[in-house]
Amino acid sequence: LAGIGDLIVTATSMHSRNNRCGVLLGQGMPVEEAVREVGMVVEGLNALPAAMQLAERYGVDMPIVKGVNAVVRGDMSPAEMGRALMMRDKTPEVNQSEMNVRFESALMRRRRDAEHRRVLVAGTFPMLAYDEIGWLKQVLPGNKGIERPDSGKGIPLSKFHPHPRPPSLPKRLRN
Repeated sequence: LAGIGDLIVTATSMHSRNNRCGVLLGQGMPVEEAVREVGMVVEGLNALPAAMQLAERYGVDMPIVKGVNAVVRGDMSPAEMGRALMMRDKTPEVNQSEMNVRFESALMRRRRDAEHRRVLVAGTFPMLAYDEIGWLKQVLPGNKGIERPDSGKGIPLSKFHPHPRPPSLPKRLRN
């Protein structure tokens, strides 16, 4: 909890050196002048080059850090950075299908003795509606789930908890 408290104070309190420097930079003050105004070490400025190197090394997209780095280096103004961040294409922070595969793999490793079958759907698990889960349970023999032909492993439908309404064929699956 102490770390979370430190993060909250660093991000929100005007008594925080990092926050105060960031506000001054956002108001258009040059970096050297903002650091002089704060009068103490601003760790965030010193950490920027390392954050940029790590993001590049591991292929992590960090648009806010890149924007702050560009402002600190003088490559763009805070207003330009704000516009660039707000106008960028909307992207997921984590590739959902990659996250699902990693989660399922970890779950299967932990429960080797349990029978698992992967549910194969168009889209991601958050898009699998409760009615569809109920319908799949109703129509599949043994209610064990759908398995991928290439793996034979996955999560059983019994792990999903459908809405209490009686299952019906979803509209998009009719016809």
